[in-house]
Amino acid sequence: MVEEGKLFHCLIDVAGGMWKRQVYLYELHPWKMLALLDPDITDGECLALLHEFKQLKQCDLDEGVTKVWHALYADLSDAELLVPGSDFRGALLLLALNKITNIEIENNFARASSSRAYCRGRSHDASTMACKHFLAELIHVHKQSEHRLRELAKQCGLNRHQLNHSLAGPKHPI
Repeated sequence: MVEEGKLFHCLIDVAGGMWKRQVYLYELHPWKMLALLDPDITDGECLALLHEFKQLKQCDLDEGVTKVWHALYADLSDAELLVPGSDFRGALLLLALNKITNIEIENNFARASSSRAYCRGRSHDASTMACKHFLAELIHVHKQSEHRLRELAKQCGLNRHQLNHSLAGPKHPI
């Protein structure tokens, strides 16, 4: 029963980590603003999103895009921002379509290319990709926990084996 509990907590931790790295990021500004390019967004949703953007405080602005956009566009009217061909809509398109230079993204692309080579050019189905993401997140969480345990062992003046033994506690016969 204890092992099932550990597995459950591990699965929750991995799912939460995947959500944070694959979903949550895109619910923040500036990525959230890309919804304004969606032709199916309602006028009310557009206005609410623009109002939220204009009301952002300095502490909510990332040092990159959102801070610059806020300085350039926060004082403009909603109509000026949404008019086709406006600088703001152009900035949204640039964010949506331009390649982003980022080490993590470049590494992900390299892994995807390697993965395609492994499959001899065949595309992956959704379940295979989900399993790969899940496994990558599991590895990430494992490495984080190993690093934390090594740091804890250093702080306690123990080696990793001694720390594991002390964390496990005394064994009781069943």
